[in-house]
Amino acid sequence: MSGKNMVWLIVGIILIIAGAILLAVPGLDLSISSDSLETVTSADPDGITAIRVETDDLEIRIYDNWNSQIEVDASGMDPDRIEAWVDNGCLHIRQKADRSLFSFLQKDGAVIVWVPASFAGDLSVNATSGEISLSGVKNPDASAVVASSSGEVYVYDSAFASLSVNTVSGAVYAGDLEIGGKLEMNTTSGGVSLSGGRCGDVYVIATSGRVSLSDVRGNTVLSSTSSGSQYLDDVRASILGLVTGSGSVDLRRTDAREITIETGSGSVYAELEGSAADYAADISTGSGSVSGIEPHTDGDRPLRIKTGSGSVSVSFEG
Repeated sequence: MSGKNMVWLIVGIILIIAGAILLAVPGLDLSISSDSLETVTSADPDGITAIRVETDDLEIRIYDNWNSQIEVDASGMDPDRIEAWVDNGCLHIRQKADRSLFSFLQKDGAVIVWVPASFAGDLSVNATSGEISLSGVKNPDASAVVASSSGEVYVYDSAFASLSVNTVSGAVYAGDLEIGGKLEMNTTSGGVSLSGGRCGDVYVIATSGRVSLSDVRGNTVLSSTSSGSQYLDDVRASILGLVTGSGSVDLRRTDAREITIETGSGSVYAELEGSAADYAADISTGSGSVSGIEPHTDGDRPLRIKTGSGSVSVSFEG
């Protein structure tokens, strides 16, 4: 037998053996239903001071629970892929490491965590490569930290004492939030969108991505991008600061008492409350025109706009 035929014979034998093993593995199901929920565990929140959820490639969904229990479900996957335990008052929920020969056959699923309104501890959610969503989670006395290395994050209709969202590669989408203290949203590669927020302070950093803020209230609102534009509509704050390395700023309908806008290369359009006389305007541009306002120091609202290269246009309403 030639060497070439011997190679094909060995390959054929390996495939036959692999097929036999697949047929012999008990309970191996290659067609897992997509939306069935199976219970992993439940816990009484009275003894729980923190919830920590960690997954590698599974989606994480956090919802409000109408009853008094913290409940954990598995969706579209074997619940045995999730482990949960309580240690020193912290409920740990974690995706098990799968080192089996057939781990590549596992289909993506989701970890569902139901959190009652009575929970007042710390919530930590971390996914390596999986989408994270929080919806209807109303825990105004709890602090939440959400992080994803590669995956989008959604937070809607939720209330926390403080909220921090961090992604390396993935956008952040949020809306209808009530945050008693600080709201932080940071992404290295991806945009940030917040539509509806009542917060103590708002801090946004998007290294490479667009920032969009609308219907936002806060004492201080600061937003920064290295390469990406910023659009703000109906943002009400005492102090408003916007910085872009390369990207335009479009600011509409704000009553901020103190405004600072800086761009390295990008135009600025600002629609402000009141009239030009209300502002102490410090306006400068390296190369670009200025319209709608002249620099002056008469007003009682500090307005600082600086561009390296880009035009500045200011208009007023009211």
